[in-house]
Amino acid sequence: MELALIGTALPILVSLTPNLRFDFEECPVGQRRDLVCELTNESDTLPIHFKFKRVAHFCTEPKKGVIAPCKSHEILFSFLPNQAGIFNTTQLIEILGPVSAENTSDPSASTLTPIHTIYIPLTGESKPVTKKPLLKYNPGITPLICNEPRAAVLNAPNVEHTHSLLTEPQLFAKKDTLVAFPNDRSVSVRPGGKHFKSLFTQANRYSYVDPDYAFTDEEATQIKDHRDNYIKYIQNTRIARMNKKDTIQHFALADSVNIGLKPANGLKPPKPDIAELHEDLKELKNKGL
Repeated sequence: MELALIGTALPILVSLTPNLRFDFEECPVGQRRDLVCELTNESDTLPIHFKFKRVAHFCTEPKKGVIAPCKSHEILFSFLPNQAGIFNTTQLIEILGPVSAENTSDPSASTLTPIHTIYIPLTGESKPVTKKPLLKYNPGITPLICNEPRAAVLNAPNVEHTHSLLTEPQLFAKKDTLVAFPNDRSVSVRPGGKHFKSLFTQANRYSYVDPDYAFTDEEATQIKDHRDNYIKYIQNTRIARMNKKDTIQHFALADSVNIGLKPANGLKPPKPDIAELHEDLKELKNKGL
């Protein structure tokens, strides 16, 4: 018994305009930048089902859909950085087609499965946004005598010099006046380890190291050795784990066919030219196939 089967294989004709590479340039962290393109179905026979894979810091709208023959669909690519850095990634567009379903009693049942993939390079750079903190008055340690009638003043009305001595009525004549109370002097106590300057006079403050709360040289050395031991342990564990992984992969591919190489690693199929495919279809139609 012989059964004749006839079928027609049609190429996947999909184009993305204006280009196949998108550069979003610079975008601050927490903001977004959008680029619009069109996904076109060049085929005049079959519709196309498409689906976008998820990519970190990038998103697309819509994520999936159907394009009728000889129609286009507008696609919005967005760059949404969640951290600072330079991002070079690839967006995958999967073209879905009906494939016979497995583990079913109905032979005509089918499911949509990726049959073709389009690779779109995406590039973007994100820089952190630095916010300048507002000037705050830090009183520090309250002096024995406070609220003196005389103090150093900035931004006061009718002041010829940057620092002047005013009486109490003149001192509070303007609400925006910045006042340097006695605890802004250079003899105010601050902890050691950093150099502090007074808010108005910019004089170096006196700093000291409290022996009750500071590490000795021996304790600091012990802390550094303890940290170095953990760093070496983590590094050695990682190296051993990577060596074990490489050994397992080597033995899995160490045969006369693969000779230790992973099959189809990084290989991509050639992309057909749409113009040539149109010419081939015209020749087939002229021949009556």
